[in-house]
Amino acid sequence: MGKIRDAMNKNPWIGSTIAVVLLVGAAAYWFFGRGSGGTYSRERMSEMVVIRDSETGDTWEMRRAELELALRERSGAIDPKQGIVNPKTGKATGFPVDRQWTETVKRLNEERELTIKERQQQKPPPPK
Repeated sequence: MGKIRDAMNKNPWIGSTIAVVLLVGAAAYWFFGRGSGGTYSRERMSEMVVIRDSETGDTWEMRRAELELALRERSGAIDPKQGIVNPKTGKATGFPVDRQWTETVKRLNEERELTIKERQQQKPPPPK
């Protein structure tokens, strides 16, 4: 510790440089490093999405994560014409009001296809 203190006393610019680097790093983290803001970020997945029934006009809210989970639990490719199940009627006629429905369905279908392809490539050949 004494050697570090002596070096800092002889060259005070070292301490200033270290302080500036730490401040710049903290500022960069503050502006750019706090959450990815990506497709699966915590903030995006916890958003409340308004769903409107196309037959009755009823609306209800659910988290985006619950919406995507409901879509992922479907077997096969997701049909964009088939909505989320209305809790009152039991029919799949609910669609998000935010107009991201087709983008979400397209993204989930692409991810599903990619996963299937990756699994097929990883399977060992059948025994002879």
